[in-house]
Amino acid sequence: MIQWSDKNQDMAGTQVAMVRATRRALNEAKLRGEPVPQWRDGKVVWVQPDEVEILAQLGDQPNSQ
Repeated sequence: MIQWSDKNQDMAGTQVAMVRATRRALNEAKLRGEPVPQWRDGKVVWVQPDEVEILAQLGDQPNSQ
């Protein structure tokens, strides 16, 4: 486990907030039928909405939303 300094104690909360924001952005893009950029094989590619995998919770397996 990472030992955070006093300066970075809220890093876990920040990470959770980033995951939630990313999940929300992916959901919105998928609902609108918009492609999203993703890093694959060392480059950025556009992923079509039907290929977007959204995780329900941090650590969950991709679902078919």
